[in-house]
Amino acid sequence: MKAKELFDGICGRGIGNWEDVEVRGLSDDSRRVKEGYAFFCRRGESFDGHAYAEDALRRKASLIVAEKPLPLSVPQLVVPSVLSAAQLALRRFYNHADAYLFKVGVTGTNGKTTVSSIVRHGFEALGYPFGLIGTVNYFDGKRWIKPKNTTPGLFQLWEIMGAMRDNGLYGFSVEVSSHALKQRRIGDVRFDVSVFTNLSRDHLDYHKSMEDYFSSKLLLFREHTEGFCVLNGDDNWGRRIASEVRQPVVFYGIESGDIRGRIVDASLSGMVIEVDGMRARTLLLGEHNLYNILAAYSVFAVWGMGKEFLKEALPEFQPVKGRLERIEKDGITVFVDYAHTPDALFSVLKVLKPLASRRLITVFGCGGDRDKGKRPEMGRVASLFSDVVVVTSDNPRSEDPGKIIEDILQGIEGVECVVIPDRRSAIFEALSMAERGDVILVAGKGHEDYQIVGDRVIHFDDVEVVKEALGIVDEAG
Repeated sequence: MKAKELFDGICGRGIGNWEDVEVRGLSDDSRRVKEGYAFFCRRGESFDGHAYAEDALRRKASLIVAEKPLPLSVPQLVVPSVLSAAQLALRRFYNHADAYLFKVGVTGTNGKTTVSSIVRHGFEALGYPFGLIGTVNYFDGKRWIKPKNTTPGLFQLWEIMGAMRDNGLYGFSVEVSSHALKQRRIGDVRFDVSVFTNLSRDHLDYHKSMEDYFSSKLLLFREHTEGFCVLNGDDNWGRRIASEVRQPVVFYGIESGDIRGRIVDASLSGMVIEVDGMRARTLLLGEHNLYNILAAYSVFAVWGMGKEFLKEALPEFQPVKGRLERIEKDGITVFVDYAHTPDALFSVLKVLKPLASRRLITVFGCGGDRDKGKRPEMGRVASLFSDVVVVTSDNPRSEDPGKIIEDILQGIEGVECVVIPDRRSAIFEALSMAERGDVILVAGKGHEDYQIVGDRVIHFDDVEVVKEALGIVDEAG
């Protein structure tokens, strides 16, 4: 596409013969630039894209889009706002791909991955090819992509949407993080349905206050939703969102809501639930997952497909990797879960405690260089439900693992506690003390297959370590 066509109508000043440049791709990351690309010098919270224009030129960028003239021998377009220019250019370059896709955005502290995955599974099961963008995977209709961020950057988002449209998908569900919203990573994309799960303490190292955290989440509904807002009616923050938007709202909940549900029966292998008077089986466990199911059900219910979703899709949905992922041998049941906030850990332990016929053993740690205030809270939550707590490391990053553990221990009381900083050894110890009827929760990392220690990223997968400790050999192995 010629630059003149790509940037038609955008206010700016050209330098050099920029209008006739053939643009083969767009990027705001100089490392992803290829020959013939237009490089956008976008400013972020901790970087200035103008500093990387020379690197983009070395990689044979054919055009630089910037907010100031640069001393480079390459055609340039100087614009008042690189972000505004990028939003329009991306829409044109990818031929308005978003308009061809049914888009479901999911935000909240906990449950985003499960809700977006259930939504994708539901559409697929009902005959609508569907994509996914989230913490564990991106799926564009042909490729499963391992993500770097829960929500991709603006340019990768459009690249994925373009591939989804080209691959014949009906739509996609996406986890929309508070970071992505605050950093304007989704540009001017608007969703047909936006879902709010809940809000509790997390990311306060970034947001500094719950009010700022909430305000970032609110952007999804105020600025990026053109259809229904599906909100947790049992969550005060969800009720507050409803008071601040003009779009139609559907509340779901257990205590209140337009759509309500309850757990009829539960065991370690799943639940029977009732939603809108209809019963269904699910492999998922717990009240928090009932909320996740209700959120996903609401997406289908507003389009008249709720019954089909419950009967045809939900029973076959497998738990997402690292979300109460169950491993069992010789009467010992282990769950690996991503719970890394006080609220998430509370929800998971509350589910498992009554299902354990003997003891509940909890293994967890907290990440380094992150919100320190939640560490003793996590310890208090673990003490409430566990018979034994094994405190270990998560991703210590640049912090001393021992100091992180000290912070956690401030909240632990009235329960047997073992401290083993090495996570692999901690998991092995928890399983060595386990007996038939015990339930072990390994919390905090879930789907992650790495551990960050200092400046090193090492391979570490909780599920793999659990299976090794239990002597389980995968068929592939």
